[in-house]
Amino acid sequence: MQYAYRTMLLLCSCMSTTINICLTNEFESIKMKDQKENIKTTGQFSAHDRQGAPIIIEWQKTTIFSPEFTDIMKAAWTIARDAYTTDEIQFLRSYPEVVNTEDEGTGEFYKPFKPFFKNESNSIDWSKVKEVMQEALKPHFIFDVSTWGPEVTAMFAKDICYGITVKDTQTQKLLGFITFMIRPSYAPGDVKMMITGVDKAYLNRDLDSLLMSSIIKINPDIKRICTCVRVTNNTTLKSYKSWGFANTDNPILDHPHNFKHWIFLEYKTGASNLLQKIADRFVDIKFAKTKLQSNVL
Repeated sequence: MQYAYRTMLLLCSCMSTTINICLTNEFESIKMKDQKENIKTTGQFSAHDRQGAPIIIEWQKTTIFSPEFTDIMKAAWTIARDAYTTDEIQFLRSYPEVVNTEDEGTGEFYKPFKPFFKNESNSIDWSKVKEVMQEALKPHFIFDVSTWGPEVTAMFAKDICYGITVKDTQTQKLLGFITFMIRPSYAPGDVKMMITGVDKAYLNRDLDSLLMSSIIKINPDIKRICTCVRVTNNTTLKSYKSWGFANTDNPILDHPHNFKHWIFLEYKTGASNLLQKIADRFVDIKFAKTKLQSNVL
């Protein structure tokens, strides 16, 4: 798992009204362009999890500045908190030296943890570290775009984001989420998976693979999915490899990464069809309703 927002949020400063207006105009122009070209920007799929339970996958094609994207991230925080806290604590246990890094962005993120590592590692209060970690992660999911500075907003002004959720069909409970990004600088067909998570009570039901494959169903032009995972996150790495991901020396790098701390992966639709097979199980809800109504008439 990774944090595409880390550098963005750590560089935030007060943003002017003029920039807010520009971002709103940019967002509206993207929506109008999609409408003009008859490109869908929202949708729903029905599917079943590993146990046969019916689920609904909902998606939005939007921007990082839209209220819809903000709402998805806020709703996902409880799920993300459990997943990312566990991953980052595991990484910190293996690489405690990162608290002393001076790297831009990364150094700021780990600064609150320095006091815990002044003494021997066996005396660290990991329950307190966990609390601080959750506080450090929270702004990556619950945020106010009106507070972002001009440098940050300029970085993301022309990006396309996909916010995707999976819910229980009957209860509408949020079970998991995933977000993707496409930037003008990416090669045609490239997309980056930013963050994802599944409710810990619903693990081992293949919801994670359903979420990952959804982007291929939503955007058939996708040729390569890029992401990265912590070097200590063997569980996620094993899952990604089982879906057809492979290590890559040509990752999408939107900001500096320490290659000793991350494993970069890619899924190429021309090299594997595992995610496509999963996506083939999705049924477009609107299409299914239209077909049913047509049959009734």
